[in-house]
Amino acid sequence: MYKIVFFDIDGTLLNRRRELPASVIESVEKLQQNGILTAIATGRTPFNIEDVLRALRIDTYVVYNGGLLVYQGEIMEQTEINRETLDSIVRRIQAHRHSLIVNEVNEFSVYTDDLDYVLGSLGKHWNREGMKRFDGIHGPVSQIELYCPFDEIHEYIDAYPNLTFHPWSTGASIFNVIPKGVSKAKGIETIIGRLGIDREEVVAFGDGPNDMEMISFAGMGIAMGNAVDELKEVARLKTRDADDDGIQYALQQLGLID
Repeated sequence: MYKIVFFDIDGTLLNRRRELPASVIESVEKLQQNGILTAIATGRTPFNIEDVLRALRIDTYVVYNGGLLVYQGEIMEQTEINRETLDSIVRRIQAHRHSLIVNEVNEFSVYTDDLDYVLGSLGKHWNREGMKRFDGIHGPVSQIELYCPFDEIHEYIDAYPNLTFHPWSTGASIFNVIPKGVSKAKGIETIIGRLGIDREEVVAFGDGPNDMEMISFAGMGIAMGNAVDELKEVARLKTRDADDDGIQYALQQLGLID
């Protein structure tokens, strides 16, 4: 029997128009009514998921690809990129004229020579009221967003073996950068350990490369129909596209909702 379901957001809960389909809202509500816990596991920042949390009445989530864990609205664990590494990346970005977003607790700062390009790449969920120009690191940082051409990213990968670089699911040359060893799967493992839930009792939905560990870890790892091919290869179940009620279809197939 499955006891908890974790959902990625972009390309999973949200369709291609970045909308939350009515079938998703209905399905999550039915899960909750059936006594099944619901949670989020995303690469997004905590201040960029508030609309989804409210709509789905969810208060437990893994953000920053596992860098920050929140259980019932309270911070459970946070993993930081060390300051020396951050300072080094900033110097490298300045030298190469790349762009960077630094995510802190309630805001994000942007280092760039082309602010219009960076802002144009951000979805409507990014809270621009919480944006400022980069003027240094002021607090704990679990994840940064690196704007770098794909043919140059190897320079960063080689220079920072202590970090993992996940390309954005939008296909743009932008990367979630997190500490090595951090993942959605590790975050889920910590949360279910607190709840006394076994991994075989976990369902997880995803669509992108940063969902690989999570989908492999979960007892029932489900790849959306629009997922990347490598994710479909490790998933136990493949469902329909996010645009074709894929969440609802899979949950019905598993008998978790009617």
